[in-house]
Amino acid sequence: MSKQDLHIDELIAKSLAGEATAEENHLIDEWTLESDENKLALNEYKKLFEASNKHYKDTPTIDVNQEWGTFQQNINQIESSPVIPLTAASSRGTWYKMAAAFLLIIGSWYVINYYVNGPSIIEYSTADNIQNIELPDGTEVTLNNNTTFSYSKAYGKETRSVKLSGEAFFDVTPDKENPFVITTPYSLVKVLGTSFNVNSNESNSEVIVSTGIVEFLSTTSELGVILKAGDRAILDIESDQFETSNNEDMNHLAWKTRVLIFEANTLNSVVSAINRTYNSNISISEGIATECEVSVSFENQPLDEVLEILKSTLDLEYTTLPDEIIITKAGC
Repeated sequence: MSKQDLHIDELIAKSLAGEATAEENHLIDEWTLESDENKLALNEYKKLFEASNKHYKDTPTIDVNQEWGTFQQNINQIESSPVIPLTAASSRGTWYKMAAAFLLIIGSWYVINYYVNGPSIIEYSTADNIQNIELPDGTEVTLNNNTTFSYSKAYGKETRSVKLSGEAFFDVTPDKENPFVITTPYSLVKVLGTSFNVNSNESNSEVIVSTGIVEFLSTTSELGVILKAGDRAILDIESDQFETSNNEDMNHLAWKTRVLIFEANTLNSVVSAINRTYNSNISISEGIATECEVSVSFENQPLDEVLEILKSTLDLEYTTLPDEIIITKAGC
């Protein structure tokens, strides 16, 4: 086996494990196109690797010591075997055995690495709950409901990069040498140390800054804006345009704090804020004066108490259905 073949073996192993770079994958593609034998070899690698993964996924418990012994034993067997050149004259059976031995080593390494070190990506997903997370550098993250958040086990060693889909509040530990970077499906947020809220969905991405300075960028055009405390920016996904303003919504963090303050707000805006805070589905029947003003505050109160206070304050009437609450009357 030539040095080139050994090099290709290493690249294929990295590619199958999902660790190869774009350049390395390109080298594998070029090597595959050189001959039919190379195409056959790559297909055998893939089949055996998939079979190896299926075996380990279907195994409920793993004896790491036993796997390590098997790993060392197969290394010794391959090192003591005669080297057979990978030429067109090589039989398919011989190649299959060599590929099988090679992938047995890959499979053993995969199992040992996974069960000893754990997965390389740490991921959190919320449904109807809010979750608090502390990252290795002390950065605190609060996830709103229906949010996915992930970061690498290497977080903080070279970079502080995380991924977000949904809404979260960040209180970032300062580190001038290592910026904190959030990647959403359509935007990037870069900071050194600050606190801010990010809300990313299919139509737009929004950033509201509480303290410090934040750089908010589009991943499509690399256009961006610099935001300071009290600023709010929305990136419209379709137009790839930013809209910036002073944040005038004192309840934008109510989903996290459970504190709601209304000062002469319309009933429409009150209902909207309550729905966002409690992940509820409250609607207003047609014909009700939604522009009537509401001045009231709530602090960490359950939804049924909030509705009862509004009922007595505004002479409201509402109907509770399995998946919806409908306001049927408002005496204002």
